[in-house]
Amino acid sequence: MEEVETFTSRIGLNYVISNFVSTFYTVSILLIWISLTYLILKKVYAYFVPSNWNPKGKHVYITGGSQGLGKSLAIQLAKLGADITIVARKIEVLRLASDEIKAARISEKQKVNYVVGDVSSNESAINALKEATRLVGRCPEYVFTIAGSSIPGYLLNLDVKQYETQMKLNYLGTVYTIKEASRLMLEANVKGKLITCSSLAALVGFIGYSAYSPSKHAVRGFSEILRQEMLLYDIDVHCLFPGSILTEGFNEENKIKPKITLELEGTDGMTPEAVARESIKGLSKGETFIVCEPLGEIFLACGLGFLPCNNLFTHAICIGLSWIVCPALRLYSDFKVKQERNQNLKQKDKLKKN
Repeated sequence: MEEVETFTSRIGLNYVISNFVSTFYTVSILLIWISLTYLILKKVYAYFVPSNWNPKGKHVYITGGSQGLGKSLAIQLAKLGADITIVARKIEVLRLASDEIKAARISEKQKVNYVVGDVSSNESAINALKEATRLVGRCPEYVFTIAGSSIPGYLLNLDVKQYETQMKLNYLGTVYTIKEASRLMLEANVKGKLITCSSLAALVGFIGYSAYSPSKHAVRGFSEILRQEMLLYDIDVHCLFPGSILTEGFNEENKIKPKITLELEGTDGMTPEAVARESIKGLSKGETFIVCEPLGEIFLACGLGFLPCNNLFTHAICIGLSWIVCPALRLYSDFKVKQERNQNLKQKDKLKKN
């Protein structure tokens, strides 16, 4: 009798395993199909949707334009015929960046200027915009607020002043510039564009970014509300959501990141040039919230909020993918964090014994 029960239980177990493997295989094939469909639809959409954005002859103003993403945007927009004004704190770096941007122009008639300014100061941000307007002879028509920084670390290890610094530069620095730029646009009757810069860290919470992520969440919320406010004045609002950008700043940031943050995030990323290209593509298609990688599309689909989606088909696919991808990433991240905790506890026990 026991042998019969054992045999029956084995059959039941084999059935469960077989059923699980079959389901897993089906889901995997479905995910591959969805991913391929998403990529194809995105390419088709990009091909058939005409660009209604032409920066040629426009005055483009970029904070944080002396290096990284800001400089790459300036160079690529100069190649498209725009007049460029970059803003940063260090004049030596501004001069070098200005020379690179001038070399990228398609015409010597294009104006390339730089202004020394600290956008985390309201007075300095206002003065920088006024100086840019004076240098070019008209107010900026496209304004990019790229200036920002990241201070990684745990809550208990960071100083409160570091939280204030992040909010002051990343969020209030954006507000100061956008407020004055929009005032100048209205005064000059310019139907321009305001382009803010948030982060993938504003779409998903990640250990080690308790100072940085909230400041970028604030930029995201500000941009969402600003989009609707600026409909009153026919001014477009866009927000960029880049992930890791391979810059000198990113390399320095990796040196002070918590071990678990570095392990989960990795050291890979996109070059500033690649992020700039994807950002310009998004702007040319009229996208409101612009991400530069497939994972960003999935995160954005999860929390689009009160915003128009960039593409209904890809949005629907990404929502479906998010039901699988997001829980899987969360479970993996939580597992690694708990693993780190257990290792720390073991080390403490060893120290106590010694």
